[in-house]
Amino acid sequence: MKLLTVLAVIACVVFGARGARILALFSASAKSHYNVFEPLLKRLSEKGHAVVSVNYFPQKVPLSNFTDVDISGSKNLVGAIPLAMFENMPKWVGMKILLGDFSVSTCDTVLDHPKVKQIIQAKEKFDVFITEIFITDCCLGMAHVLNIPIVVGAISSVSLPWSNEIMRNPEIPSYIPNWASGYTDQMDFFERSANLLFFLGTKLGYRYLSDTLSYEIAKKHFGDDLPDLDTLRSKTSLILTNGHSAISTPRALAPGFKELGGIHIPTSGPQPLPNDLQDYLDAQGKHGVVYFSLGSQVDPSTMRNETLATFYKAFEQLPQQILWKCPEQRMPKLPKNVRSIEWAPQLSILCHPNVRLFITHGGLLGTQEAVYCGVPILGMPLFGDQHLNMAYFVKKGLALQLGYGRLSYEPVSKALNELLTNKSFAETARKASLQFRDRQVPPLEEGVYWIEYLIRHGPNSLKTAASNLTWYQYLLLDVLLAMVTSLLLVSWILYKLLKLAFHWVRTVSIDSKKKLN
Repeated sequence: MKLLTVLAVIACVVFGARGARILALFSASAKSHYNVFEPLLKRLSEKGHAVVSVNYFPQKVPLSNFTDVDISGSKNLVGAIPLAMFENMPKWVGMKILLGDFSVSTCDTVLDHPKVKQIIQAKEKFDVFITEIFITDCCLGMAHVLNIPIVVGAISSVSLPWSNEIMRNPEIPSYIPNWASGYTDQMDFFERSANLLFFLGTKLGYRYLSDTLSYEIAKKHFGDDLPDLDTLRSKTSLILTNGHSAISTPRALAPGFKELGGIHIPTSGPQPLPNDLQDYLDAQGKHGVVYFSLGSQVDPSTMRNETLATFYKAFEQLPQQILWKCPEQRMPKLPKNVRSIEWAPQLSILCHPNVRLFITHGGLLGTQEAVYCGVPILGMPLFGDQHLNMAYFVKKGLALQLGYGRLSYEPVSKALNELLTNKSFAETARKASLQFRDRQVPPLEEGVYWIEYLIRHGPNSLKTAASNLTWYQYLLLDVLLAMVTSLLLVSWILYKLLKLAFHWVRTVSIDSKKKLN
C-alpha cells in the first residue's frame, strides 16, 4: 500500500503540470473580447497557476493566484460607439479603420501604459504568455523581451484570415467563408470568386496596414533589435478560437488550433436571475418575451429617430413583452409593452423558458448564448464578423437577418412575426442547442488541458513541421517553379534538337538531290 502511495506521488510530480507563472495581455478595450477568455484565466488560477492579467476590466473581488494589471484608465469602448458609425459603411472602409488607425492606437495605448512598462522593465520570469489575436501583433514583443517559452494566441471569434498562417492551419476559400465576407460554406461561382478576393484582401490589408505600423510601435517600446513580427508569430505554440461546428462552418484544423466555442458560458449553466427579473419573466407565460440587445459597445440611444420609430411601431403590434437593454432616460418614451434594462444577465435571460426571440447585432458571444439556450435570432449585423455569424445562423434555419442601414416597418414587422409564429425556427434552435452542448469535454476544461499539456511537454509539442516552412515552401511554389522551369527547359532542348535534326535531314536531302542531278 505504501509503495502504491509513493508511486502515485511520483506520478503526480513527473506527469502533472507544475504551477506555472502565466502572463496574459488583452489589448482590445472591448468587454466582449475579454469576456471570452477571462473564465480560462480564472480557471488556470484555481488550478494553482499564478496568473497576471493585463486588461481593462479588473476583478471586483480579488482572487487567489490572480493579479490584475488594471489599464482601464487608458481606453474603454463600453457603450461608446454610436450606431450612425455603421450605417451604410462599406466593408473595406471598416477593415481599413480596424487594421489602420484603431490597431495603432491600441498598440501605443497599451504598451505606453506605466504598469505595462513596469512589467517590461522588471524582467520577471513567466512560463506562459497568453495574448489576443485580433487587429495587431505588437504585444508579442512582450514574450520576446521577457523570454517566455510558451506563447498562446486567443481569438474571441472564429479563426481570423491572418491567424491561420501562424500554425499553417488549412484555409480553403472554396468552402471556408472569409471572416469579413458574410458568406456561408455553400457559395456559388461568384461568391467563391468574391470570397477569394476577401481572402487575399484581408491578408494583404493586415500585413500592409496593421503589421507595418504595429512593428514600428513595437520597436519603440521593445527596442530596435526586436525581430520582425513574422518571427515573433512563429513562436506561437497554441491558438484557441471561439468557433464550433454548431455556430460556424466546420473546418479542418491543425493540431495547435483548438475550437472552444462557448468557453465563456459557465459549465454549471446560467446563474439565478435577480428577483425582479425572475418575476417579470415568469409572468409572461402566455405570449412570452422578446429580448433585444446590441451588445456592450453600442449605445442604442444613438439610433436615428426613423429607426427608433420603426422598432416602436413594430413592437406595439406584438402580443409579446419586449425586454430591451437600453438607457431609458436617454430614449424617447418607450411603448407600453417595452421594459428597459441597462445591465442584463444575458445568458440567464435567454435561458428563461418564456423568452421567445433574441434581437441582436450578431455578436458571437450573444448569438452563442442564444444557441446554447435554444432561442431563435433576428440579426442586424453591423461590423466585423457579425455578417459571417448571421449568415451561418440563417443558413442553419434558426435566424433571419435584416440590414441595419435599410430598416423600415414592413420588413421588421414581417421578420418578427415569422420568427415568433413559425415553429420551425424554435425547433431548429432547440436542435442546435443540443448539438452545441454535446461535448466530450467542457470547452473551459479543454482550454486548460491544452495549456497544461504545453507546460508538461514543451512549446513545440502541438506544432507541425509546416510551421517552419515559408509561405512559398508551404504552397509548394518553389517545387512548382522548379518543375515548370525544368519542363520548359526540356521542351526548349527538344525543340532545338528537333530543329537541328530537321535541318540535318533537309540538308542531306538537298545534297542527295544534287548528287542525283
